[in-house]
Formats: sequence, structure tokens, C-alpha cells
Amino acid sequence: MTNLAPHGRSTRCPRVFLVVLILSLVAAACGTIEPESIAFADTDAEQTTLRIATSRIEGFEAAIASWERDHPTVDIEVMFDSSEDHHEWLREGANGPIDIIAFEGEYSAEARALPELFVDLNEHDLGDLEADVLPARWNEGFADDGALIGLPIDVDAQVLIVRRDLLQPATTRSLIEAEEWCDVIEAGNDFVTETDTSFFGDGEEVLRAILSQSRSSWVTADGTIDSGAESELLRAWNLAMLTVGVETLGPSPCPGLTGEISIARDLEPGESVWNGEIANDNFAAVIAKWSTRERISEAYPESAGRWLTVALPIDDSRGPAGTSSEAGLHFGIAADSPHVDIALDFLLTITDPVVQRSIFADGLGPLPAARSAYTNGSVPNAEDGFLVGTPTIGSVWADAVQGRSELIASDGRPVVISSLVDALGRVQSELDTPDEAWNRALNNIVTELSER
Repeated sequence: MTNLAPHGRSTRCPRVFLVVLILSLVAAACGTIEPESIAFADTDAEQTTLRIATSRIEGFEAAIASWERDHPTVDIEVMFDSSEDHHEWLREGANGPIDIIAFEGEYSAEARALPELFVDLNEHDLGDLEADVLPARWNEGFADDGALIGLPIDVDAQVLIVRRDLLQPATTRSLIEAEEWCDVIEAGNDFVTETDTSFFGDGEEVLRAILSQSRSSWVTADGTIDSGAESELLRAWNLAMLTVGVETLGPSPCPGLTGEISIARDLEPGESVWNGEIANDNFAAVIAKWSTRERISEAYPESAGRWLTVALPIDDSRGPAGTSSEAGLHFGIAADSPHVDIALDFLLTITDPVVQRSIFADGLGPLPAARSAYTNGSVPNAEDGFLVGTPTIGSVWADAVQGRSELIASDGRPVVISSLVDALGRVQSELDTPDEAWNRALNNIVTELSER
């Protein structure tokens, strides 16, 4: 596999013979994968390049390399674009058109509105795949006109991880038993009062997590804010105000909490400052996606074994504990691809449940989009050497995935989230008062939605 990064350098994927064996067994035993290796192995056959446009590929390199070895006349070329650059999906690369288009769950609405750019996979008798795909992930693959434009290759979720060595036993118990965000904020207040140390590293991650639990897209079909959405958004905003020590707009959503104590820093997770602060024990809790949890171990390897993994709380207006981060890739086939049959073979391989489970098992890779990975214990029983303890990290993230809303995000949903998160940043930077920032966010949402 050739990875074409923006700087133009190429890398080769490592050879993982276990994955090769698994793929071979799947093909032989259940017939799910039909690589037609004999035809592809014809030494006189013309070499074919299959091009994938995606924002990321981490965790799938070995499986892609294995597929290439089963198809010696096909080379995979990965072309990286930002997930936000939707206009780049079908751009022609330096050596030819794109064959496979990836789109992220958060931005799936844009893809679903453009079915003409994709091959309709309904025409390839794939209906039996639905039985072993997480419902929300399967539904996100359908375009607005009913065409099946993408198959999911992974999912993501987020949970709360806290430093058990920094917390008093009573505070730890409060977090484990938390039923609402108010309970978490109250525990954070107790921690700050006891230690004079921040609880969260960043208030924006709290607001983003609360919003991601919503069962609503907040936006009507004609692109305006739903009449019933503002109260829900205001509640999320006021919960965030309580974490950054700012007065709420109207009554506090948490009786007894006034927001006089700031329990969150103003750090950007993953940046050098954040790394240094966590390594100096300057905050105790992180809302961590499965895909980004490794930043913790990289930032502070000495803290291995000191963390507790806890489900995000239930909030009375948002539903089950645990939540998807609205991330996760779909792979679709470009309508003008000259290699549809080969691309389809690749998609069926990379999305096969057995292959997805093996990718996860190979070093705790991406969370599978296959239901069976959660029902057979593959994910729930997963452990690692850094986030150790009971419950296992796999069980908490598995619950978060299974508690994911089946809501299909509208293209206005990211506008709402980003506008409110940006407004919170202005409050933390003292550029706006809470009232000014809230009104600015609502105006920005209306403006951006009207321009779509």
C-alpha cells in the first residue's frame, strides 16, 4: 500500500501474517469474501491502482496490506484529505481518479446529499450485511434518495477517565454513581475545593460531549433552528458555564451549584501545554474518545494504572449513558471509478465482521462497526497495560457504543456544535460575556444555516 501524504513521501505497511490467515479462513469457510485471487494473480495481467481518498487510515494498514498480498496485481494508493474538505472527495489525483471515497460520521449529511457521486451498493445484493452492523452506522450509509453509498469500517465513542490516585474515595464513588452531568460537576467542585487543582483540562470538551448526547439535530428540514431546541441548547450551555466558573443565563440547571468555582482549565487536548499540564498532575479528568486515548499514555506514561474509566452520565434531556463521538468512517465507491468490481471486493473484505474483530484485536485497533464484536466479548473483554482495572476499558467503551443514538445527523448539527463551542472559547478568553457569547452563537448558527 502506498500512502500519499500531503508532503508526497511514501511508506509501506508492515506485513502481519495473522491477518492474512484470518482473511484466508474467512474466504474459505464462509464465503463472505471472494477476492478472486487466481484472476488477480495472473502474472500477465495489467497492474491496477485502487485509490482511496480519506482523512485517516490508522489501524487499517495491516488489513489493507494483507488484501494487497491476496491481489498481487492491485496496488492501494491512499490520498489524505481533511475530513472537512468535502469538495476534495472526487478530485483527481496526480495519477488518476479516486475509486473509494471515505466520509466521517460527523459530516455524513454532506455525503448523503450527493448520491450521484457514489455507486449505489443496493445494486450489489449486500442486504445481508445489515444484520451485523450497528444500526446507526448502517443507517448513516444511506443517501437521501435511499441509495446505499457507504459501508462503515469503524465507530468511535467517548467516556470519562479520571485519576483515581488524585481523587478522594468519596469523589470517585460519586463519579461512578453519577446519573447526570450535575453529579459530575458537583464531584468536580469537591475535587477543586479539596485540592485547589482543576478537574477538567478543558471546558469546551465538556460542552461538546454534552451536545453529542442529544437525540435532536436541533435544525429543521428548511435549515432553521427548531423551536423546541433552544431550551436544550441553553441547558447544555449553562452546564458548560458551571464548569468554567461563569454565571449561567437564568437559573442554574443544577440546584445548589452557582458556577462560582471553575473546575476546568482552558487547554487544547493533545497540544504541548496540555501534555505538560497532565504530566504535572494539574487536572484529574479527561473526556476521551477511544481513538484519542493513546494521547494520555503518550503525554504521561508514568501514570499507567492510575486511571479509572467511567461512563459519561445520563442527562435527563439526552438519553442513555455513554455516547458516540459521531466519528467513524464509511467507505463508498466513486460513481466514476473504473474499478468498481475490485473496489467492491476491497469494501467487503475491510468491513467483514471477522476482519473487523481481528483489526481491533491486533493492538486494540479501531472500534468495530460490527455488532458481533460487542456480543461475543471481543470489545467488552478488552484490556490494555495503561488503563487497567475494573471495569475493563473495553466494557465501558462497549457500553458507550451500544448507547449511541440512532439519530442521523443533519448537515446543520456540526454548525450548531461548533458555534457554541467557539462561543464558550470566547467566554474563557474573556472576549465576550456569557450573554454576548450566547447571542453571538445563535446569530452565527442562523447565518451559516441560511447560507447552505
